[in-house]
Amino acid sequence: MSDVIERPRMTVDDMIDKYLRLRAKTKMIKQRHTEELAPYNNAMGVLEAWLLEALNQAKLKSMNSPHGTAYKTTRTSAKVTDWAAALTFIRTHEAWDLLEARVSKLAAQTIIEETQQPIPGVETSSEVCCNVRRAGASSADE
Repeated sequence: MSDVIERPRMTVDDMIDKYLRLRAKTKMIKQRHTEELAPYNNAMGVLEAWLLEALNQAKLKSMNSPHGTAYKTTRTSAKVTDWAAALTFIRTHEAWDLLEARVSKLAAQTIIEETQQPIPGVETSSEVCCNVRRAGASSADE
């Protein structure tokens, strides 16, 4: 005789309900953590500004203390605001290095579905996932 006690399996409705409650709980925890961290993140931002001011006034790139080092870095971002103008510049100056080496997954998927052929030099992959949506919910409620 087996000592294993069989538990009744959850129904699909039970699993979806539990999943939605867990997702709501994690969303609540993330929001709470964001709110809880806000004053610390703000304080670090103020200290970073003061340290940058100290570095600039001393005309230094870095400063050391027994607790650590403050140093300047430059963060750069690039955002295309006019694709036609950007592409004209790229073509005219043969500045192909401005483009990143990637393709749009949605465009690739569309081409493969339409032609039923792979795209040379492009590997695609797909996986089947399970998502859960609250009954009557919009995507904003997810």
